[in-house]
Amino acid sequence: MKTEVSYAGRGDSSTTINKRGCQVIANYLGVDVQTDAIESAPETGFEYAHYEAVAEHPDGRTATAHGVARADGVDQDDDAGWKVEMQAETRAYKRAVKQLTGGGVEAFAKEQEERQGDA
Repeated sequence: MKTEVSYAGRGDSSTTINKRGCQVIANYLGVDVQTDAIESAPETGFEYAHYEAVAEHPDGRTATAHGVARADGVDQDDDAGWKVEMQAETRAYKRAVKQLTGGGVEAFAKEQEERQGDA
């Protein structure tokens, strides 16, 4: 599950794996991911949130990543504060999974090996 991302004003765009795609990769490889709030949105008056995620591979390798989101980058509506919380957690989760799995390359390689073994 890829998402085309365009960074307005910077003139570049890229394809990235969305959170659901990272969840598929983590599940496929047996990666366990735990997220914890370093500073939750309610603690900062819903101005920003900071999360840490630790991803652990079944072989014992780990990756730790952080995600931060600020209210000024979120659509301002009734749920804006909670969106900050969700964005920060999602960023940390995705970064940890991608760091541990080489951006999902490990899952792709495993899938290719399994397909060749079935042939």
